[in-house]
Amino acid sequence: MRRSTGFPHRPWSRRFIARGPIPAARGSTRTESSSSPFSIYGRGDVVVFDVPQAAEEACGAGGTYVKRIIGLPGDRWQERQGFVYVNGKKLDEPYVKKSRRDFQSYPARKIPQDEYFVMGDNRSSSCDSRRWGTVPRDHIIGKVFSVYWPPGRIHLL
Repeated sequence: MRRSTGFPHRPWSRRFIARGPIPAARGSTRTESSSSPFSIYGRGDVVVFDVPQAAEEACGAGGTYVKRIIGLPGDRWQERQGFVYVNGKKLDEPYVKKSRRDFQSYPARKIPQDEYFVMGDNRSSSCDSRRWGTVPRDHIIGKVFSVYWPPGRIHLL
């Protein structure tokens, strides 16, 4: 017989320890994410994903990463002097602090179907899609919805 814990069952909830700075949280932080086979991911969502091989080679670390979705399948992404443009329009990014913005420029690229372009909020030191390409949808584990460690950084996204 199963004992009830008093908490609702969340079949697609998983906890992760993110290494290094992650969007909406600084330092090594524990996060919780959720997903279902029917999850829809949108621009601005912070997601946990299994690192593609190209990312592991470019960044020197594998496992799972936490980044923000910037480009959706079929979008055209570009960065000009540290500012992101999607489909020709400058993206409003209030989550990127001025001190953490880089001043790089990258040519426009089209995001393949079923793939996502992800970037870290700490642009000046983030190893992300700009260096290693897009994340296939089947690598995405889920959206991050809370940060729970360390206690001083507890918050919902």
